[in-house]
Amino acid sequence: MSVTEDLEGLTAKACMARINRDVRFSKDKSPYKTNFGALVAPGGWAGKAYGYYIGLEPHGNTMVAGGLYSPTPEQLERFRQAIDADATEFKTLTQASDFVTAFGAIEGERLKTAPKGYAKTHPGD
Repeated sequence: MSVTEDLEGLTAKACMARINRDVRFSKDKSPYKTNFGALVAPGGWAGKAYGYYIGLEPHGNTMVAGGLYSPTPEQLERFRQAIDADATEFKTLTQASDFVTAFGAIEGERLKTAPKGYAKTHPGD
């Protein structure tokens, strides 16, 4: 599958994550973030499109990721429907040894209840 990205007009400013906060009146002068982050996607952080995240941090904590940050309810529902209809391709990709070696196993937070429209007994794995 080939995907063409439309990044015309995208600026570095639109992609950059904020690293500083207003510390003028705070006793804690530590930065908001300790890493450099950028979202390369149509519209940058303001957009609602699939993109690439680059996070640079010392001590081996650098990462590159792809996906959708903070999806709209409609985008999340389309993703859930696609996986529910046929998760074979998704599971094949994310469980492949090359993928797991490069990115690790898929893990993280899980929903405590089933999303609207899905049975509580849905396997979800």
